[in-house]
Amino acid sequence: MNQLGDKEVIDIDDNSENEANHADEKFGERTILTRIHKIAEALNEQEAHGVSIPEIAREILTQQQSRPTLTIDVEVYKATDRGKKTGYIKQDGWAVIHPLPEDDDFAEKGDLTWHTNLEEAQETVLSAWGEVHEDLLSYLLQPAIVNVPTSGDEWDVGVENLAGTLRKLQAFAQSGTLSDTLFPRKYPNKEAFEEDIKAHQKMQLDELNRAIHTPGLLVRDDGVFHLRKESDWKMEGANRPPYPDLPEVRGVRITPDITVQRLLFIEDYLFGKDSEPVLYSLAHAHTKLGPAMGQPGQRKALNKSGVVSGTPLPALIASMAEDGFDLQPIFIEDRCVGSIRLNDVVMSLQKYGKQALPSTVNVSELRKIGLLSPAPPTVDAHEPLVKVAEWLSSSLEAVLVYYSPELWEHDGEQAAFIAETIEEGWHIITQHDIVARSMML
Repeated sequence: MNQLGDKEVIDIDDNSENEANHADEKFGERTILTRIHKIAEALNEQEAHGVSIPEIAREILTQQQSRPTLTIDVEVYKATDRGKKTGYIKQDGWAVIHPLPEDDDFAEKGDLTWHTNLEEAQETVLSAWGEVHEDLLSYLLQPAIVNVPTSGDEWDVGVENLAGTLRKLQAFAQSGTLSDTLFPRKYPNKEAFEEDIKAHQKMQLDELNRAIHTPGLLVRDDGVFHLRKESDWKMEGANRPPYPDLPEVRGVRITPDITVQRLLFIEDYLFGKDSEPVLYSLAHAHTKLGPAMGQPGQRKALNKSGVVSGTPLPALIASMAEDGFDLQPIFIEDRCVGSIRLNDVVMSLQKYGKQALPSTVNVSELRKIGLLSPAPPTVDAHEPLVKVAEWLSSSLEAVLVYYSPELWEHDGEQAAFIAETIEEGWHIITQHDIVARSMML
C-alpha cells in the first residue's frame, strides 16, 4: 500500500487500469476511477503546454464565480443552534400564507408575503385572517429565508488550496479510489443561486398553502379560525376525501462534502465548457421532432397533457407503437408515480392477450399485472448535454427534467428560446432528443 496524505490507497497495475477503462467504454459509464484518470491526463497535458497548476486553479475559481460552497460561503445552522436543523441555511424572517383571493373562484392557494420583522408578520396574519387559533397559526406563519445569508463575493477557497486538490488528483490517478455523491450545480450568478434557494423554499410553502386551503378544513367559531379536527372531518361521511396531511416546511440545505465537490468543479472546467444545458437542447430538438410527429408549437408538459390515471390504455399503447415511444411516464398530481414500457406491454399481450389489459391507466391494476415500471430518474434542467447523453448511452432509457421559468431568468437568449418552445412542467428526454439535437450542432 501507498501513503497519500493521511489516507491509504491501493496500487493498481497497468492491466487493472486497462480493465477499468475497457469496462467504461463497454458500458458507456464513467466510473469515478476513470474520471480521475481523465482529469489527471488533462492536467498533465496543460502542464506540458506551459500552464502551471496554480494558474489552472485560478481559472477554475474564476469560472466558478457563483458556485455555492466554493466561491459563495453560505451560513447554515450548526449543532449548537438549539431548535434548528443542522446544515440548513439560516432563516432571517417569516413567510405568511394569506387566504384565497375573493375575486378568483379558481384559486388553489393564497398569496405569500415575506417579512424580516416578527411583529410585522404577526400583524399581517391578524390583518389577513382575523383571529386564528395557535394550531393554525403555526402553519400560516413560517420561518423563511428572506435575504440569503452569504459572506459576499470573496472566494471561500484560495488558489493554493485548490491547487493542492489538483495535485492530489494527479496522484490519485495512480491509485484506486471509489467515491461519488450529488452536488449543487453551477449558477450563472449569485442572484440565480439565491433565487433557486427561494424557489425550493416556495415549493414547500406552496404545498402547505394548498393543503391549508383544502375545502372544509378551516372553520370559524366565535370569530376565531382553527383547523377542523380529524375526528370531526371523518364524521362528515364516507364520501369525504381523506383528512389533509399538512406537510412540514423543512428549509433548504446544500449537499455537504466540499472535497468531493471540487472534483466536479474541476471536471466542469476541463470538460464541460462547451456543453449546453440539456433543457436548451430539448427545446431545439423539439423544433425538429415536434412538427415531424404532428405536434408543432410549444412542447406540452407531461404533468399537464400527458398520461394520467384514467387515460384510455388501448389508445395509449397504440400511440406508443405508432409514434415510437418506448416509455411513457404516469403522473398523478404533478408527481411521476411510475411508467409504462412498450416492451412489457408486448410481452403481456403475447402471454395473456389484450383482454387482460385494464381499459384505462390505473396504477394499482398495472402494478398487479406487472406493467408498472419505475419512474425515470430526474436530472437538473441545467445539466450539460454531454453528461445526459452519456447516461442515456448506458442503461437508462429516459430521464425527466422539470422546467421552471423563474430558474432561467438569468440565462439570456437561452431562457427566451426555452420559454417560447417548452411549457412549464415535467418533460421526458430520450435518445431521440439527444440524436436530433446532435444532428443540429
